[in-house]
Amino acid sequence: MADAELGLGRLAQRLVDYKTAAKHFLNAEKACRYDKNTPNATLLESALAPQPLFEVLGAQASLQTLVFEQTNHTDDLRKAAEAYLRLVRLSNQIRINFPNTETKLLNSQKTFQYFEKAIELTYQLWERTAQPLYQNQLFSLIEHSQAATLRDALQEQHIKPKFIAEEKWKEEQRLQQEITQITNKIASGQNYVQMTALRQQLDNLHIKRNSLLRLFEQQSPQYYQAKYLQEVVTVKEVQQFLHNEEVFVTYFWKAPHLYIVCINQNQIVTKRVSIASHTFEQAITQLNKSLYQNPGLGRYAASTYSISLYKWLITPITPQRIVTGK
Repeated sequence: MADAELGLGRLAQRLVDYKTAAKHFLNAEKACRYDKNTPNATLLESALAPQPLFEVLGAQASLQTLVFEQTNHTDDLRKAAEAYLRLVRLSNQIRINFPNTETKLLNSQKTFQYFEKAIELTYQLWERTAQPLYQNQLFSLIEHSQAATLRDALQEQHIKPKFIAEEKWKEEQRLQQEITQITNKIASGQNYVQMTALRQQLDNLHIKRNSLLRLFEQQSPQYYQAKYLQEVVTVKEVQQFLHNEEVFVTYFWKAPHLYIVCINQNQIVTKRVSIASHTFEQAITQLNKSLYQNPGLGRYAASTYSISLYKWLITPITPQRIVTGK
């Protein structure tokens, strides 16, 4: 059902019938969800089949962006940004709950592109509305993109604290695999009785896994937070941590734009700097190389590249007096 509605929606989109496309994509989304309405359920918890839902939300986000490009209305820009934000949230939930090679590949092929689009649209919203909400949202998206990369590294290295028993750790991996297998069966199932039994089996597996995760949380809160939680630091939390004359700066590069978020105790500054892709990346590469080269009697090459990077990374935020001479 979801695949059929998704196909009809994409056909309508190619025919530039965006209203019809939106109806089909909405029907496809409904087909990917449980009929029951569970309060406070995440996108993943309400999904019959996470992967098809991910595809549907991606189609909706792409369609809403096309609508915005056609109308240039701020309300359509907001809807497009919100659509990509939903997509990023579902992606994070899938990656945390199904940390396998397939979801890592999903991130490298699609999810990071969705982060890029969400950040681009959110910045445009900030430029148009000057609402602090979008500054905070931009910072959150950048932090989530960095957390996703860190989580991938953690999963790949199979890092675990010594005091978590090996058999418990392997049991959690086994439960993850069984949950993935049953979820895929539900996505392709047709028989109502079989589907009901599979959903009950899936619920039981989630209960067992959640029990293990609570144990991990008690034994190692930091490990649990890094591997299983979606939370990232907020602007307010950063500001509470900073002292006078201290700033926190984070960056996100999506050629040809460098997004900068700079925070001190009292304010947050967001900037977007346009830089030729090859110029920026070459400066970073050459600086890294030249730092370890002895110039002898010649000019220290690193200084040239550091000046260029300072111009791109620091100069854009100094006029705001959030960064001074220190």
